[in-house]
Amino acid sequence: MILSESSDLISILVPTRNRPENVIRLINSAVTNSNNPGNLEFIFYVDDDDKSFPDLESTIRTKIIYGPRMWLSIMQNILYANASGDILMYAADDIEFQSKDWDIRIKQEFEKYNDKILLVFGNDKGTYGEKIATHGFLHRKWIETLGVFATPMRLSLSDQWHTENARKIGRLVYLPDLIIKHIHYRQGEKEAFFDNTYKDVYLQSNAWRPAITYKKLKRERRIDRVLLSEAMSNLPKIEFQYALGEIISRKLPKDKYHSTYVRRLRSVSNINLLFLVIKYAIKRTAQKWK
Repeated sequence: MILSESSDLISILVPTRNRPENVIRLINSAVTNSNNPGNLEFIFYVDDDDKSFPDLESTIRTKIIYGPRMWLSIMQNILYANASGDILMYAADDIEFQSKDWDIRIKQEFEKYNDKILLVFGNDKGTYGEKIATHGFLHRKWIETLGVFATPMRLSLSDQWHTENARKIGRLVYLPDLIIKHIHYRQGEKEAFFDNTYKDVYLQSNAWRPAITYKKLKRERRIDRVLLSEAMSNLPKIEFQYALGEIISRKLPKDKYHSTYVRRLRSVSNINLLFLVIKYAIKRTAQKWK
């Protein structure tokens, strides 16, 4: 098998635990249905205490990283740090590639944009449909722009995070006829069992309520979008909640657009910006009366 350069390579990043059959199904389906298996790289994060990981064929390009059990978001960042491809898929071990030439379809979407700032995902035959890119593809330029692959938080909601950002900058690409099936117990799939890995996630989710943390990090996602929009060839639509700062920033000289001050201006909500303006006006008035 001829190994590809990073510009041709798709890296599939997979945290896995005690699911050897899933790993084999994932690899076999991806390879069998790809146009060029030599353009694929599989990278797995496996817990130190997991002795079940299967032996893989030497012809398959893989990296296996063993380490302690940790947050999913941390594992995702470790996987990214070891990836060689320019196109990266945040994946799980309970998916199956069912569409032929899926790799060609993914690459075609990225070729449409010179800046490579977009999120591409297929139909996982699940309950979310096109609402959430549960398993999506990003270009390395997206991650390099933000400086992080997955924002560190317990029970990573990176799929929702990436989806929200991509949708709001107008770069969310859903391919309904590209089937990458999510074989999850909540989908009622016969192949999926409520195993200990699912059970751990379920219990932790009930304990930590990651959705609450997600809501509190709203401005962090806005900062992501500010950075992503700077990297885009065309600016995205103005978001209503941040419209004032965005409009003001676009009136400034282009050489000031990427300055620290303007970035802050673009990431402040309308209400907070008005508060800052009023606070500044009161301060200036008080100085005049001294």
